[in-house]
Amino acid sequence: MTNMKSDTYTYPRITGFRDLQTISFTTYYGMKDCIIKGLPHRCIAFTPKAPIFHKNRQQLLGILYHRMLEEVKETRLLPINERADKLRQTLQRQCLAIEESNINNPYLKNINFLELPEIGILFRNVSNIIFGLTNKNQNQLETNIEISLTSSDKQLTGILDVLQKQDSAWYITEHKSGRIYENNTIKSKFYLQAHFYAQLVYEAYGSYPKNVTISGLDGTSQIEPDLNISTDIAHDARRIIKVYNKGRASEKIQSLANSSANNCGDCNYQAFCENYWSSFFSINISTPRAIRFKLLETINLKSNRINLRVSLLNTQIKNQYILSDYYPNKYQDLELIPNREYIATKVILNSQTNTGNLTNNNSMYRLTHE
Repeated sequence: MTNMKSDTYTYPRITGFRDLQTISFTTYYGMKDCIIKGLPHRCIAFTPKAPIFHKNRQQLLGILYHRMLEEVKETRLLPINERADKLRQTLQRQCLAIEESNINNPYLKNINFLELPEIGILFRNVSNIIFGLTNKNQNQLETNIEISLTSSDKQLTGILDVLQKQDSAWYITEHKSGRIYENNTIKSKFYLQAHFYAQLVYEAYGSYPKNVTISGLDGTSQIEPDLNISTDIAHDARRIIKVYNKGRASEKIQSLANSSANNCGDCNYQAFCENYWSSFFSINISTPRAIRFKLLETINLKSNRINLRVSLLNTQIKNQYILSDYYPNKYQDLELIPNREYIATKVILNSQTNTGNLTNNNSMYRLTHE
C-alpha cells in the first residue's frame, strides 16, 4: 500500500462557521438543545473537503414523500381513470432515482426501496390527496400542496405538505414516514412541529390554523394549536439565530455546544465537535458515531480482510478491542501502522478521505487516519 505523506491529513475538520439567516423546524429542533446539532451543512466550512452525510432510511422516505407530493398538482389535472397509473409510474421513478443517487449509502445496503413496507402507506396517503378522499365539500375547499411559507421578517421558514382553507379556516396536514406515537402520546418533535407550522400560517395569513393533522405509520393525531406555545417557539427560534450568529462572529461556536448523551448520540457533527471529544467519558454514549483508537496489530483473515486489535482512546469500553472486516485492498493509500492513531466514523464518507469498512455489533464505521 502507498505510504501517506507525513505532512498532510485527510480527516475532515471544521475550519469555520457561516451566518444563519433563516431557520426551519428541523434546524430549530436540533439547535434548541445544542447550538451545533441541527445546524445546516451549508453553515459549516470543512477542510480538506466537507464530508458526505448519508441520509438514513426514514430521511430518504421523507424525501420520497415530498417528491411525490410535488407532483400531486399535475396528477390531479388528469382524468380520474388515468391518475392511478400516473401515481404508480411516479412512485417507481422516484424510488429508482433515490436508489441511484444513494448507491454508496450503507443505510440502503441490500434494500429494494420500492419494497419497503412503508411504501404502501405512502402510496395510500398520496392517493387520498390525488383522488380527494381526505376532503369533504371539495368545491368549497382550497388546497395547496408542498407550499413554502416564510415569516414576515424572513427568519422562519418551512414547507407544509398540505395547507387547506375552508370557510375562512386553515387546516394543515403533515405526512410522516415513521411512527408518530410513543407510549400512546404523540412524539414531542411532531407536537412542536405542528405549533411551528401554525405560527408560520399565522405570520403569512394573519390567522392560526384550526387544527394540524399529523399522519404516520401508526395512525393520525389532530392537534389544535396552543397560541402561546406557537409564539414561544417562534421567539425561541429567533433567539437561536441571534445567539448563533453572535457566537460565530466571536469564533466561540464550538464552546457553546451542549454535550450530553442525548445531544451527541445522534448528532451528524459528533466526529468533528471539540466538546464531544473532551466530554466523551462523562456523557458515556453506548453506540458512538465516532471513536478514536490506537492500532495495536492487524490480524489477517480470508478474502483480503483483516481485523484490527486496537486500544480505544475516547471510550470506557475495555482497553483492547477488535474492529472487524476491514478491506485494505480497496483503499490503497491508507497504510495501517501499529501505534498510529486513527478515527472510525459511522456512515460518514468523503471522496478525498481514506476509508474502509469496519463493523462491530452490526454498526458500520468508516476508517480514517487522523
